[in-house]
Amino acid sequence: FVDGGPDKRQSQTGAGTDWRAQLNKLLPITLNELRIQDGKITFSNFNSTPKVKIDADSINASIFNLTNVEDKAGKRDARFEGKAMLLGHAPLESTATFDPFSLEDFDFKLRATGIQLKRLNDFASAYGKFDFNAGDGDVVIEAQATNGQLSGYIKPLLRNVDVFDWQQDVENQNKGFFRSIWEAVVGGSETVLKNQVKNQFATRVELSGSVHKQDISAFEAFLQILRNAFVKAFNTRYDSGKSEGK
Repeated sequence: FVDGGPDKRQSQTGAGTDWRAQLNKLLPITLNELRIQDGKITFSNFNSTPKVKIDADSINASIFNLTNVEDKAGKRDARFEGKAMLLGHAPLESTATFDPFSLEDFDFKLRATGIQLKRLNDFASAYGKFDFNAGDGDVVIEAQATNGQLSGYIKPLLRNVDVFDWQQDVENQNKGFFRSIWEAVVGGSETVLKNQVKNQFATRVELSGSVHKQDISAFEAFLQILRNAFVKAFNTRYDSGKSEGK
């Protein structure tokens, strides 16, 4: 995936030949399981400052019940289960249920643990205008769409976070003075809000919006909502309690 910024012609979201149209040409068909072995997915922004590249590799995943046939209730429920390594070191797992021919209704969950925050500095600097000096964290995303309306949350849980360092940041001539002041504000907020006992900082960012947008696909709209909500913080447990034991 590529974020082209203001020039949407530079963006890449996997749009192109509609594989669903090709699948429909095969008459009624159901693939019981489609496997992805040792795959890789990359998010890039070549126009931001700094340039951004985040990848997940060692992807091993399965899609079950990939079909163009509706059941008696008029539904086509496919299921996705996958695991990967984010940035080469952080375990990531994800599940989803969805209609292969529509993003009107779906359920999506993702969890990544043990992320070294300094490895996210290009992303944090480009989209959040701050850098991490130290720390690690977990990220959980849970999203649902009903009739095209998205709901859910992104929650990071950040531990031992250090955002602002006077010697590294203010005396670093590559950073502007006001950029350093902004990082001090971000770092100060983290200090106020974190759990002093566990030395961790957590928050919850609600996801909301419509996957129906002019000039972009429902999938692109979903990615935009996720991107806009991503730089925040949280607790590594699905609120529904369905995906993780206590």
